[in-house]
Amino acid sequence: MSNIFRQHFVEKVSSALVKAQNLSQLDHQGLKGRLREILAGEMISPILPPEVQIGTGKLVAVNGAMSNQTDIILYSRSILPPAVYNQSEGFFPVESCLYTIEVKSKLTVGEVRKAIQNAQSCFDLDHLPTRLINGGTVINAVTPRAINIIFAFDTDLALGSSDMTRYLNQENAIVNGRPAIQAMCVVGRGYWAADQSQTNGWGFLKADGTHNEIMRLLTGIANTLPQIIAHKGKPVFGHYIA
Repeated sequence: MSNIFRQHFVEKVSSALVKAQNLSQLDHQGLKGRLREILAGEMISPILPPEVQIGTGKLVAVNGAMSNQTDIILYSRSILPPAVYNQSEGFFPVESCLYTIEVKSKLTVGEVRKAIQNAQSCFDLDHLPTRLINGGTVINAVTPRAINIIFAFDTDLALGSSDMTRYLNQENAIVNGRPAIQAMCVVGRGYWAADQSQTNGWGFLKADGTHNEIMRLLTGIANTLPQIIAHKGKPVFGHYIA
């Protein structure tokens, strides 16, 4: 049965990549919007549980501070409600955010820098404390940050060059030992995820032509969402509208 499900999602990914390739002649702004829709709607949306939604816009802290514009925001209304204006675009309480994803048509050094800056703008926002329920006891706790990802449909690096090496050369914003980006997927090249058990702090899966790098990304998101939601707990929304 697991092979049936995997094949089903591999076919979805293949179809989405064909569409992305066909759109490659659009101007940059039009291309970026459509690629965001393809990744969010055709690859990520099918793996999400009903309590997780997809948005685009800015994360907002209770003190009014905002992140940079963010391509894809995975959030949960069960944590805190957003202020959206056209079904998916708007402002999202930072505590409700589970993942942010920066979408790149082609990864360049400039796009790497921009992704780092955007991720850092999300990480730096103040978070309300949360409440966890443990056997009927309410525990006040720190609300965990969202996980930040780069997804690129292509790269300007030649074969044999490493997108992760370039990322590490640009990564100059570490907060409490945590990199601004926790995972990166480059179509046709590979998937990297922060892993402190590895020598350079990153695990790597090389692309093998079967979309394994994208499937690993989707697997990681699907497997971690329940735990992230549980750890987010129940921040008090009234602080936002008081």
